[in-house]
Amino acid sequence: MSLIHFAEKYFPLYQLGFSWLPFTLVGLFISICIWYLQQRSRV
Repeated sequence: MSLIHFAEKYFPLYQLGFSWLPFTLVGLFISICIWYLQQRSRV
């Protein structure tokens, strides 16, 4: 699963238009943290 697809799955506000930008930055940060922890737990 790509990071972009992961972020869209967990934070689909990209569909709402540009008003989502601040929320998406927060959501992407959270998604990256979760994704990073999952990658570490796999190793």
